[in-house]
Amino acid sequence: MRAKFVNEIGEATVKPVPFEYIGEFGKTDKQFGDKGYEYTFETLNEKYIGLFIIREKFTEYHFYAEGKKTDAIINRGDLYTVMSTNIEIIKDFLSKRETKKLLIFSGEGKGNKRSNLYLKFVEKNIPDNYEYKILKNHEGIWGILLDKKELENF
Repeated sequence: MRAKFVNEIGEATVKPVPFEYIGEFGKTDKQFGDKGYEYTFETLNEKYIGLFIIREKFTEYHFYAEGKKTDAIINRGDLYTVMSTNIEIIKDFLSKRETKKLLIFSGEGKGNKRSNLYLKFVEKNIPDNYEYKILKNHEGIWGILLDKKELENF
């Protein structure tokens, strides 16, 4: 009898690629107009940028392929590598900076299949001390990581 294995999205079946912390940027350095922190990584097909933007009451995380619109869909076969690397970047950031609320932007409008896939991947891989919610509003679709101590304020 042959054993069957089921690989779920979010399992550690795809290893992240090495990433680099670039550093802090100021209010006028990036297109988002606020202070934040930048990471970068490369797959075989693209170079990606990850930005943590510090807002007054929360932090946003955006990632995109370098030289592309932030919401561009890049279909180069790197989806799971990109997502597992983003998870490692998020964990790295959370381990170094106190963050009570992290919004992960996943798409404008109602989102699409890829947006939903990204958010489900994050949900399966969040750090234990965070809760995860998905929010859809007029601005887009977001994944929200909340420090468990902050849940009563959400």
